[in-house]
Amino acid sequence: LNGNAARMSVDPDNPDDLTQWLTAHIAAGGWPESAEQNVPISELFPPRGLFGVYVQQRLAEARVVGAQHGSTVEHVRAEVVDLQTDA
Repeated sequence: LNGNAARMSVDPDNPDDLTQWLTAHIAAGGWPESAEQNVPISELFPPRGLFGVYVQQRLAEARVVGAQHGSTVEHVRAEVVDLQTDA
């Protein structure tokens, strides 16, 4: 990816979300190659596949929370032309 972990959170309310997720993921034994970069976690450049795992996990969590409030989400591979959010 073309950005370090500190710049790639999917949570607009928590810009450190990816860094926090990577910290836990690496501590659990995931992405052992991260040690080769020899920089703080916030400066790591995660591979696309790992970023995809992070996004999928966060989306799954959002679906659970949304379902508790009657919301649904569907991933459609297409161009977004409009978005409406409700309280």
